[in-house]
Amino acid sequence: MFGIAILRLRAEKDAVLPRVHGRLMHGAFFSLLRTVDPALSEAVHSNMNIKPFTVSDLSTWDEADGRGRGRRGGRGGERGPVRRVAAGTQFAWRVTALTDPVLQAVGAFPVGGVCQAGELPLCVEEIIMDSRRQAGTGVIDPETLMPRESDRDLQRITFHFRSPVSFRRDKDDLPIPAPGFIFASLSDKWQGAGLAPLAGKAILQEDAARLLPMAWEGRTVRHFLSADRGVLAFRGSFTFGLRDVPESARGRLAALTRFAPCAGVGRLCAQGMGQTEVELM
Repeated sequence: MFGIAILRLRAEKDAVLPRVHGRLMHGAFFSLLRTVDPALSEAVHSNMNIKPFTVSDLSTWDEADGRGRGRRGGRGGERGPVRRVAAGTQFAWRVTALTDPVLQAVGAFPVGGVCQAGELPLCVEEIIMDSRRQAGTGVIDPETLMPRESDRDLQRITFHFRSPVSFRRDKDDLPIPAPGFIFASLSDKWQGAGLAPLAGKAILQEDAARLLPMAWEGRTVRHFLSADRGVLAFRGSFTFGLRDVPESARGRLAALTRFAPCAGVGRLCAQGMGQTEVELM
């Protein structure tokens, strides 16, 4: 099983927070994971190159509807100054889990427990993993992602990269979300989550190569995970047409696309990058 959760966090004191702080939230996640399962935390940290979780930067909590869908704490792609946070400020933090042990651990994060994001201590007020309370959250049965008969009729797919997305070749950042990069990334994460391959890499590359760019909007950015670490990335949306993709192959691409909101796309998704929403039409 996979899972998508929103954690409501409260600032414990006045502090400053970098506007891009996914790297700090990566550390906060491991802090909470250690309190629940120290052995799992060590195994994930030391032994897994593809981390079985993702985290977002913090968003301000929307008190109007209680869903944590407020303004982002900072725009991705900026080096940005720090922002000042007042004690009592509430945030929404999106966390996903890609294996059963990590999913169980996230559900067991201690309400009332405190994690640290740099200088900012954050208290866990609530864990929401229920689509009836927060759209887009909940436990996901991998079977619901698998190819289905209706996928044969798909005409286009759209990826909305809500945080900067980047890929890597040798020592170079690749900020363009070309279909081959997107689906190679998702295929690696799919297998990393313990799911059987949908097809060989060569076949998936052939499928992806048949996708036609239809529309895009956005820009390349230099995303600073820390003061001295900037990653060249893209933030925006891309739509691809499936006209030239055989009907028999569309299910494979659709399954990986449905996986993207949980797994993220590209590099450093466990540090806030590659947060993705999708549309299949």
